[in-house]
Amino acid sequence: MTLRYSATARHRLAIRLAVAALCVMGTGLGHPARAVTADSAPPSTDHVYTLDGWGGLHPAGTSPVLDSGAYWQGWDIARGFALLPDGSGGYSVDGWGGLHAAGAAAAVAASGYWQGWDIARGVALLPASTAAAPAGYVLDGWGGLHPFGGAPGVSLSAYFQGWDIARGFAILPDSTAAAPAGYVLDGWGGLHPFGGAPGVKASGYWAGWDIARGLVLLPTATKAAPAGYVVDGFGGLHPFGGAPDVSPSGYWQDWDIVRGLQLWSGGTASAPGGWTLDGWGGLHAFGSAPPLAAGAYWQGWDIARGVSGTAGSSGVRSVVASGVIQDVAFYKQSYPLSCEAAAAAMALSHEGVFRSQGALLSSMGIDSRSGYYDGNGTLHWGDPYNVFVGSPNGSEPDLTGYGAYYPAVARAIAAAGGYWLQAGTGITAGYLYQQVLAGHPVIAWIAYDWRYHGTSYWIAWDGRRIPWAGPLEHAVLVVGASSSAVYVYNPASGPSWISRSTFESAYATYHQMAVVVS
Repeated sequence: MTLRYSATARHRLAIRLAVAALCVMGTGLGHPARAVTADSAPPSTDHVYTLDGWGGLHPAGTSPVLDSGAYWQGWDIARGFALLPDGSGGYSVDGWGGLHAAGAAAAVAASGYWQGWDIARGVALLPASTAAAPAGYVLDGWGGLHPFGGAPGVSLSAYFQGWDIARGFAILPDSTAAAPAGYVLDGWGGLHPFGGAPGVKASGYWAGWDIARGLVLLPTATKAAPAGYVVDGFGGLHPFGGAPDVSPSGYWQDWDIVRGLQLWSGGTASAPGGWTLDGWGGLHAFGSAPPLAAGAYWQGWDIARGVSGTAGSSGVRSVVASGVIQDVAFYKQSYPLSCEAAAAAMALSHEGVFRSQGALLSSMGIDSRSGYYDGNGTLHWGDPYNVFVGSPNGSEPDLTGYGAYYPAVARAIAAAGGYWLQAGTGITAGYLYQQVLAGHPVIAWIAYDWRYHGTSYWIAWDGRRIPWAGPLEHAVLVVGASSSAVYVYNPASGPSWISRSTFESAYATYHQMAVVVS
């Protein structure tokens, strides 16, 4: 067994725990702003979706396609959409209160349903929700909140019997499954706490004018310090609870055309950002968020009804919920063979560090030479323990590209400013699950086809014997575990649950090689 511990892992972890404890006690210490340099990949913008009135879901930017839960051709009845924290699926709500699962989300029953009455106004999920265990609320126009998926009932501070004036709601990111809290927005801009959330003063309020259109809470918001934004129908953004002022890139004086807003996962408390949605489907960046291409656009037709992503009103925080770590961005591999760099980039996002796959490959070092067989049939190639072997754009069967093993990947993580706890081979599957359930993402080397393959060897230029299993080497990031399965971010195909037996067979191929990230 080869097992390495980061030389400063224990020390760094102690410091992080101490700082976290001080933050909880209110000393004023907090997380530093996330530095995004020229060689950094932007934080995740690839899980944002707009909803049209017929129920169509439209991926913005590079977001993967999600199968819509329901579609009503020619009928403007869809009223809201909520994406799961891991981006694998979500729920749309129709005007009658029906809930429709999209993507990997499990079917749920609504607790509020009004046949023939268009009165539902929005849907949101609790921060701990997963595809297998979702929970949340549907908002009706009178301000009522109707739980689904096991969410508890909540106390309301305002209810407008007979008056369709509720326009949106948001759940505080530090809400638990047992004690959710947040705010309902009325059309005049009033913010009404529920579930024991403290009162807040709105910075935009229009008595007698139904013009408020959406509400978000910052991912750093808590019950002790709520903060966020209200958007009006013209596109104006109104901070509350200490959120900083931001300027919208889209504003339409005297035209009620804005239909919602969504936060960017790369924003910070001091430099937040996101996008407003107009009724034609356009997305307009504000604050620190980059431009984002709309998934669909209907010029002259006010049919967009909502926008949702993996950061926003329900927040994404550094917790393990129902066995899944919630604050890890998913990235597909940027090059045909950059799975290790993609897995490292995803793991670093858990620590608030964002680096491009190209930058991480450069930190590993690239030995672009191709492999060859000598006259005795022995393969000679580079040393993946030291560098990335071959070209990231190469081919494993053609011996023009391969990958990198744990020392090179751990070195790149450290160079990017991240922390790894353990790296090596012989890291048992049981121990790996324990680390994931403790909140530590794990980069695991597997056989690409999810099967076990026996080991053969090649000889590196330096004479080292390199274990391999043919053109099957692959790396994934493990971010969740249950009693029977593991949740992996596969940079080649996307997030998915894999049975423990299947994972363990593939994981054994490379002698249980892994890097445990702090």
